[in-house]
Amino acid sequence: MSKWFWLCSLALLISASCAANAYGPVSSIDSAKVYPYVWQDDPDSTLTVVNNYPSLISFRDENLDGDGQGGEYANRHVWRFSADGGATPFEFGNTTYFEYFVDVKVQGDPAAGKHHEAGIFFDYRGWDGVLMVKTNGEIAAFGYVLPFYAFLDPYTPGEWIRIGVKYFKDPGDGKNKIRYYAGSAQSPALAFGNLEGGIIDGTTLGGYGQFQIAPGVQSNFGMAEWRNIQIVPEPASLLVLAAGVAGMALTETLSGAGDRRLAARPKVRGAASRREFSPVEAGKSPVGTAGKNSAPAAANGNGTAGSSITSALMLDWDAAGQAAGRSAGAAIAAVKFVPPRVICP
Repeated sequence: MSKWFWLCSLALLISASCAANAYGPVSSIDSAKVYPYVWQDDPDSTLTVVNNYPSLISFRDENLDGDGQGGEYANRHVWRFSADGGATPFEFGNTTYFEYFVDVKVQGDPAAGKHHEAGIFFDYRGWDGVLMVKTNGEIAAFGYVLPFYAFLDPYTPGEWIRIGVKYFKDPGDGKNKIRYYAGSAQSPALAFGNLEGGIIDGTTLGGYGQFQIAPGVQSNFGMAEWRNIQIVPEPASLLVLAAGVAGMALTETLSGAGDRRLAARPKVRGAASRREFSPVEAGKSPVGTAGKNSAPAAANGNGTAGSSITSALMLDWDAAGQAAGRSAGAAIAAVKFVPPRVICP
């Protein structure tokens, strides 16, 4: 088979899976950046922050009794994913597909009669949306470009609950969709209604705690905690690319078999005895799609899908081509898929 074919195939798989957009791979996220008092209706409250990403992040806001200046509704504190040790927030693009799961707990002083909330936080230049868990039992997703969804099972304040979001391209219709998770429940795959058809380029993602103020009640407090924070590339998008390379391999194999038969015949002046794929032709090869239940099996929970594909692609290389292929395979295999606790369909 043509060495150029395999090189182009590997380049397509690596570039699309590891740098599918201008915002960098999700696998580069290594920390969280904290933004206290995004809302500061009671700026003289006592805030304690713990940032031990990814094991634990917490906000405890005490003395939420107001400052007597009016507008005393709530304090809000936010954290965002970062890929540079917490110096700047990581930005997601429209095609930055991911799975994000986390254990969340929110609580407060029940005697104060106020409701507090926490959860997953999306933000684009001040336009925010949430997957919210609230001390009144409500669990819902809304705001920003997020499709609205409310879970029926109520939340019990002060208890841990596993929540999550899966942002992916549906291979059935090619649309970006999102699925929400809370405990053992999940939403349908929901399409976006905005012009961008999904997350807007430059969006940040993380968590938030929002605590209502009880004027004059010094015992009022709110606390939000996140533990076992997991965010990984959405596996199905990588499987679609892998299926595409497999389809191109099959096409090239069949073409090569025909070429061997033609080689035994007299050559015709001006006609090539062998048809090789150019990079342009390789891009026109049929691309397969992966079913929704195939992602966990192909990824195998340990990032081995890429290395097995590249091993198959090295069957007809010379020594130099095989060395390049091994390097590329190692790059793909380095992307580890950590399966969330909630099993995604």
